[in-house]
Amino acid sequence: MDEQAAAPAGWYDDPHGQHAMRYWDGSAWTEHVSDGAAADDPSSTTSSSSTTTTLPDRPPEVLATVGEPAYEWSPKVTTTAKLLSKRARENARAGKVLRVFVGSRGIAITGPVRLAKNAGEEAGGDVAAAWDDVLAVWQDVTVHSVNGAYQYTDYTYTIRFRDGHIRKLTSTLRDAKASSKPLPVTTPGTAAPITVEQLGRIIQGQVTPRVFNDAVERVNRGEAVAFGTLRVDLQTIGNGEETLPWHDVEDVKIRQGVISVKKADKWRAWEKVTVPSVPNVFAFLELVTAIRQLHARQT
Repeated sequence: MDEQAAAPAGWYDDPHGQHAMRYWDGSAWTEHVSDGAAADDPSSTTSSSSTTTTLPDRPPEVLATVGEPAYEWSPKVTTTAKLLSKRARENARAGKVLRVFVGSRGIAITGPVRLAKNAGEEAGGDVAAAWDDVLAVWQDVTVHSVNGAYQYTDYTYTIRFRDGHIRKLTSTLRDAKASSKPLPVTTPGTAAPITVEQLGRIIQGQVTPRVFNDAVERVNRGEAVAFGTLRVDLQTIGNGEETLPWHDVEDVKIRQGVISVKKADKWRAWEKVTVPSVPNVFAFLELVTAIRQLHARQT
């Protein structure tokens, strides 16, 4: 955009209208986007400060709900107001900053956050819940590269709670080794800062075994368990239109963000769905593996 050519690098209202903010590198719009009240600096390898943060007094249930060890993730807020969206500037002036706390017992989200699609557009309402009350997590992780050279990774986690709340957390990291970094050491009464990748790792690590155990109980009772458009029971896997007996399933795998269900003796996949469209995708994969192993032992 000609009117933007002289502007300094930073976060601005998304000119494409697809997200709250988009990053301008000083000469062109980039693929860095944010749907929260603030955004991480795309040139930074971490989305958190380097010091621990004392757990807040408001909401008072944070520590009791989250438990310890506790961790905190918060998007990096730029101090240059003109680089923020109008809504983000208003939130910044009011001292409203998105903060996500996770621990051994649960998760708490305070401050403004964009609600997930079809859940309304007005941000607000703190959420504090035990892990047993997190019903579903959608994960969308996209790695960007140019000519084979790694550039950055976009992370989006959409969380649905038992009480109906839905929250969407989005950020970007340039660190190619983010997934190999261990969680930081914590001290009592404080929340250690983590990256958005570490946040997602903790959330999935807590939610996946709970969803998997519940799914196992349900299929053992003869029920079908839905994971988006896919439905799984002890005898078949379905896609909403037809079912496929497990003895006809040759493979279920993920490749380039797509889950493929391959039917035996068929070249094309019987069904393909994108990973971001499948809630609790890791629980789904564990359940499929367990059922296929059960059938393999019976043959």
